[in-house]
Parts: sequence; C-alpha cells; structure tokens
Amino acid sequence: MTFPVPDDLVKKTAEELYINDLKKATIREIVAIAGSIEKKTGLEFIHMEMGVPGLPPSSVGIEAEITALKNGVASIYPPIDGVSELKTQSSRFIKAFVDLDISPEGCVPVVGSMEGVFISFIVANQCHPDKDTILFIDPGFPVQKQQVHVLGYKYESFDVYDYRGDKLKDKLESYLSKGNISCIIYSNPNNPGWFCLQEKELQIIGEAATRYDTLVFEDFAYFAMDFRKDLGTPFQAPFQVSVGKYTDNYVLFISGSKAFSYAGQRIAIVAVPDKLYHRIYPGLTQKYGGGTFGSVLIQRVLYAVSTGATHSAQYALAAMFKAAADGQYHFLEEVKEYGRRAGKLKEIFLKYGFKLVYDNDLGEEIADGFYFTVAYPGMTGGELLKRLIPYGISAISLSTTGSKQEGLRVCTSFIKDHQYELLEQRLQAFQNKPIKNIAILASGSGSNAENIIRYFQNDVRIHFPFIISNKQNAYVHERAKKLHIPSLFYTKESFENGEVLAFLLENKIEFIVLAGFLLKIPLNIIRAYPNKIINIHPALLPKFGGKGMYGSYVHEAVVANKETESGITIHYVNENYDEGQIIFQAKCKILPTDTPEDVAAKVHELEYRYFPEIIETVFLFGQK
Repeated sequence: MTFPVPDDLVKKTAEELYINDLKKATIREIVAIAGSIEKKTGLEFIHMEMGVPGLPPSSVGIEAEITALKNGVASIYPPIDGVSELKTQSSRFIKAFVDLDISPEGCVPVVGSMEGVFISFIVANQCHPDKDTILFIDPGFPVQKQQVHVLGYKYESFDVYDYRGDKLKDKLESYLSKGNISCIIYSNPNNPGWFCLQEKELQIIGEAATRYDTLVFEDFAYFAMDFRKDLGTPFQAPFQVSVGKYTDNYVLFISGSKAFSYAGQRIAIVAVPDKLYHRIYPGLTQKYGGGTFGSVLIQRVLYAVSTGATHSAQYALAAMFKAAADGQYHFLEEVKEYGRRAGKLKEIFLKYGFKLVYDNDLGEEIADGFYFTVAYPGMTGGELLKRLIPYGISAISLSTTGSKQEGLRVCTSFIKDHQYELLEQRLQAFQNKPIKNIAILASGSGSNAENIIRYFQNDVRIHFPFIISNKQNAYVHERAKKLHIPSLFYTKESFENGEVLAFLLENKIEFIVLAGFLLKIPLNIIRAYPNKIINIHPALLPKFGGKGMYGSYVHEAVVANKETESGITIHYVNENYDEGQIIFQAKCKILPTDTPEDVAAKVHELEYRYFPEIIETVFLFGQK
C-alpha cells in the first residue's frame, strides 16, 4: 500500500477511536489516528502534531542526574519547595536571561510547566471570591483549556491576531473592566503562531494587571527561542522580554523540556516574585485559615497534587541553569535546529499553494522556530486536516488552540532529514487530487445541512466550502458558524442576474445540494449544472409537490388527504418545481391518529438517514 491511503481508512480509523470530528481532535487523538494507520499499513507518517523535542537531551543534565542518583537521592523524598541548589540556580538563571530579580524562595520545581500552570490556576481562582474567570490570550496550548475544564472553572478568550500593538489595550480593558478575571495567560514565543509579544504589549498587559489587581501567567515553554535575536548571552542585553518589568502580579513558567530537550524527566520551575509570594489574599485566608500566595501554592496545592518534582531531575535542571548562566552551556545554539527545520518546511508548504496564517509580527516576519501555522485556500482547518492525513501528514487544527483563524499548527520537532523530500512528494500529490466541491443551499433552520456536513466531516473526498441562503436571518447561518463553515446571503435578484452562478463557478463548485431551499433555482444555474443539483422533498412525489408545497404545508396536506403513507423524495432539479428525475424515495406509515407534527417527525427521520447516503452514492460513485 502507498499514500494516499484509501479514503475510508481514515474515516474508519477515526470511528474505531471514537473520534467524531477531526477538527476538534486533541493532539493525542491525532497521534492515535496517525499511529493506527501506520500500524495497519506499514507506511511512514510525517508527524507534525505533537510538540515533543526531537533533539538529544542535554549532557549537562544527564551527568548531573546520574551523579545525584549515585549519591542516593532516589531513596529520599525531595523538599516540597525544591532542593536548595535548584532554587539558587533558578533565581540566577532568570537574572541572567530575563533580567528579573526573583529570590530563590520563589523558584519552585514542578512536574513540567503543565503542573505549574495547573496549580497556579487553582490558587489564582481562590485569591478573590469575586474573581473566578481565567482569560486566555489566544492562540495557545490546547491542554491549558482542558485543565480549566477539569477544574470546572470559567474562562474567556480572544484571538490576539487582530489586537496586536496598541489595539491590545482596549481589548484587555473590555475583559478586565468586568472585575471577574483572576488571571491572564499567554505563551511567549507563542504556541502555535510563533509571534512574540513585544515590550509595549507586555507593558499594556502588566499595567492593566496592576490596575485591576489581576495575575499574569507568562508561559516560557519555549524560553528565549525567538531566533531573530541573540538572547543567549548571560547577564547581557538583549534579554528575554517579560511582563515582570511592568507589574508585580506575575508568575513565570520555565520548562526544561524544549530549551534543554529534557522533556522525559518532566521538570520545570514556577517562579513567583517576592511581593506576590508574600502577599496575603482574603480568599486564601478564608479558605485555608492563613498563608501567603507562595506558601499556599507550595504547601497546600502543590503538596496535594504531586508532593513535588522528582529529586534527581531537580539536580539536572540546576546544573543546566548553572552552566547556561556561567556561559559554559550555549543551549540556544542547539535548539536553533528547530528554526532551520521551520524554514525548510515553510518553503515546501508555500511552494504547493499553502499560506502562512500568523505571518506578521508587528511589521516583522514571523520567526522560524518550533511551530508555524498554515492554511490552504477554500478549506477550514478541519477539512485540510482530514485531506492531509491520507497522505501521511498529521498536524492539529488551529481551532483547538483558541484561534479564530482557519488552518493547522505545524510542529517541526519530529521532522527527519529524509522527510523533506517525502513532504514535497505528498503535497504535490495532494494538490493534484480531485476533490468534490459541493455547495449547500438552505433557506431555513439548516438541520439537514448540518446533518449532511457532519456525515462527511471525516470524509476526504468531499468539500463543503460554504452554505448559501436566500434568507439573511435564517438559523442555518448560526449552524454554519458552529460548524466553522462560511455562510453567505444572496437575494433573489442575485440568483437571477447571474451573480450567484459566477460565484459558484469561481469557487469551482461541481455539485449543488438543496437542503430546505425554498427559492426556485433560475435557468442560468440549472443549465450550468445539468443533473448536478439535487433536492429533497418531504413527500412521495408526484404527490404533494409544486409551488407552495414545502415544510408544514406538505404534512398538513398529507393528513388532510387521509394518506396512509408519506416519505421523502430525492430528485434532480429542473426548471419546474419538484418535477426533476426521481433518484430515490423512502416511505413511512401514517396512522389515522397522526398529526402533521407526527408526520413531520417521521419524515425528518428519513431525511437525516438517507439524504447524506444518496449524496454519497450519486456524487461520489455516479450512481442514480
């Protein structure tokens, strides 16, 4: 077997893993789909979904950890707030590369930044009884919202794409002025966009945090990995920019996973500045009977969650921090490999018609680094993902990151040297494969439209680029929004004067589905799409068809005529109402006691069951 794999294999694999919608699939679920297809076919995937370091771990850390284990630390519980050496070296490292003064007391080891963020979310929402909502400056790391969901906390978010620079101030104010935001969280450099919030933006965030007494969580998972700048010289500018220059209400998260490629040991630090560490909050006093932010974070919450980080791994991180601050370990030189990979990958994607989504960093080009974002014309992120997976290319949809843009997050960490050529071959094949572009037209609530789209949501053979309606306020627009599909409104005149036809042809629409569309299709469209437009009618044609026979009027007529059966008719559309060639009919029994509402329910059941199947049969397989 070779790529692309059979279209139904992806759909079947997703179903076996109980994944109903690829665009909502988590990182681990995409890993599972790709892994399952690899196992079934023996074919190699190009994995770009998971941010696992793809470089050798730091030898400095390994040697220090081995020494610690030989000295017997494996038999001893580590101090809950961290070993003295790590606390000291963490404080020094932060001074060396961020130019912030945080005492060793406030530097606390945790089981990866994920645990650090998790426990900080808990404490933040307990500080003030009236502040119970977390604000995400998106896009961001999808699992952090999952943490909030697990905790049962409220959150709000916005995509910073349109709010960079001075625009950020008013946007932040619109949330903080409500008085319910406990903390703000973002990553810098950004996961997945890889843009970097700059000094003036951090100043806006910091000053707003002070003004509204809100905490700021600054996630440095990809510490100093803005490779446009030389951030690797200790105690010398330029430094990694931080909100800590503009407020005391901040917490830093610095991980050993990416910058030091030390992911397997799950070691990171939470760094709390002195004023915040010793601050007494009324909510914490009420809940715990006393304690400061720092002491509650460590002695209450961290202790309850994991009792601290692995003993030997703390010595590894301490050694890496020390060597870096001493200027003996040039950690950024090693991870610049991710930037080199990103540059090559971007070139290939752009060559085959893709575009960068987050492509501007306040007038500068986006840095090349651990992640970047791509889109393909006319496709949502979910649709693009389901079309790339058969070619052995896996990533995650931007919608899972809180982004309002359509596209995919691409991770560079797993890319191997031989896979650049593979990627080019597969994207070329992807670009050349025909896909059925189908337009849906609807006038009402859009329940049939939604049912059709969901039926094909993991099907790589069909693409629904948009929904068209002749009703501006029809509920189908809301359904389309939830499905992440554009919806458009066109007047009757636009259909008749050729504007709609021109739009359909411009977007290379091959087939048209009428899903509760009440406007008569004009001749210009019928002639352009002979036997390529199908409609569903809620009765057994030729009975109860024609002008004015739609929706409840049909079911009322069926009951009034004392029919013993009704059903659905799927037919091609011609110039006359409901007179096109019949493709398929399905029947349901009508009882003497049935009301029009009863009949409607039975007919809807037939519509939902059969309409997608007939679309598949007619448009994909060319069968009547």
